[in-house]
Amino acid sequence: MHLLAVRVRGLVVEASVEQLCNDPCRVRLYPLYPEWRPSRGWGVSRYTSLMAIEPLLGAAGATPLICPSSTHCYKLEYVSMYAPFWDRGAETLASHVVLCSPLSIETRSGPWVESLKGYLGDRIAVLEVDAEKVEARGGYCADVLHNPFFHEGGATLVYELYEQLGTVDAIVAPGYPALLESIRVGYERLSDLGLVEEPPRVYAVDVGVGVPRWLASSIELYEVKRPRDAEKGAVSLRTLGLKATRLSSLLEAARIELLEMGELGKDEVVVTLLL
Repeated sequence: MHLLAVRVRGLVVEASVEQLCNDPCRVRLYPLYPEWRPSRGWGVSRYTSLMAIEPLLGAAGATPLICPSSTHCYKLEYVSMYAPFWDRGAETLASHVVLCSPLSIETRSGPWVESLKGYLGDRIAVLEVDAEKVEARGGYCADVLHNPFFHEGGATLVYELYEQLGTVDAIVAPGYPALLESIRVGYERLSDLGLVEEPPRVYAVDVGVGVPRWLASSIELYEVKRPRDAEKGAVSLRTLGLKATRLSSLLEAARIELLEMGELGKDEVVVTLLL
């Protein structure tokens, strides 16, 4: 109970309080008194009223939204003081890791690892292991898909987007499961507060990872095959003066194809997440 009283301001669901540090990847968490009360300044700390733990530094987030038209926008997660989206979740995950003080933490390899190492410094070792070994070895599980403290920060992407644009009809995003789960968590909380009636459709573009079935069934998610002509997306982004990386070009090409196929309505408000 000491953890809940001091730093973890949330309800532990389907698990004991002791598991918060001993087995965090098996814990479901919900803020104790969530409310829409953005604070001054921008970044993940702006939304602590919706979070079950405070971020470590509060420096991540605050990324711009560019809208070439009234129906389509780009959320530029790559424009950030630190790293892209992964820094949001690493902020709150690192905050919990420091609170639990393990000697080492275990996670799968991925773009979030450098963010975690950056926040933790030399204090705690970050071990990259196979997915099966994360649980088998019994270390602090920092797996970003299953550790709920990552999504406390990751969901601020949704809160920020809501504040910048309001409700949207669809989101085109890279198919990283951790990103999709953070989107689900964010819209679940906005829906519970009555701020969003219906979460947007999410079009997850194949990035070679695969989406777990349980996640695919928890939101209105559509898996999109990798576009054959990524150059079409690159040309479109350069025309708008945006960075045309390999990933962003794939996402833009997928958006164009979805629009041409009629999956995205011409009058629908669509946001593409560029990581």
